[in-house]
Parts: sequence; C-alpha cells; structure tokens
Amino acid sequence: MRSDESFAARSKWPTVVAMVVLLGATALGWNWIWGIFFLFWSVQGIVSGQAFVLQMVYRDENPVLFWVVSLSWLVLAAMTVVYDIFPRIAPQFAGDWLGVLP
Repeated sequence: MRSDESFAARSKWPTVVAMVVLLGATALGWNWIWGIFFLFWSVQGIVSGQAFVLQMVYRDENPVLFWVVSLSWLVLAAMTVVYDIFPRIAPQFAGDWLGVLP
C-alpha cells in the first residue's frame, strides 16, 4: 500500500457493496445487473489495456486476443441486459445473432 493513497482509495466497501448487489440480483433473477457489471468491467479493461479470463491478457502483448476477449465481454453485457429487460425480443435477437431464424 502506498502511503499517499487516501482511505477512500484503499477502502474495499465498493467491492463489498458490489458483491452484495450481485448476490441479491442473482437471488432475485435480475441478470441485467450482471450485464451492467460486465459492461463496466469491459470498459475498464479497454481503458487499462488489460483483459482477464483465466489469466491477464495485455493489449500491448496480445492485441488480437485482447480485443476478442474485450468484445466478447461487451457482447455478453449487451445480451444479458437485452435478454433480461426485453424478454420478448430475446429469442428473435438470439436467432438473428446465431443465424437460426429465417
């Protein structure tokens, strides 16, 4: 820990609150909240140049893999929000996306 860090920067309360929100959302079946978090993590990863699946992937070292992972997280975020908030269009959206519907 750096000595010039403020207490707010060292505080883990935002992480604790996020975990409580995610556990509550999961218990209530509100998957769209996960989508919002996936979006946040995606944007944060793109800005920082780091993505994570099972290990850290750096944009400078592996640009193609970094962008595949980052875009996958963005698509997952969008699909999670769309499927949960707009369930009537979700099957049509998935069919169009997967090329299943005529």
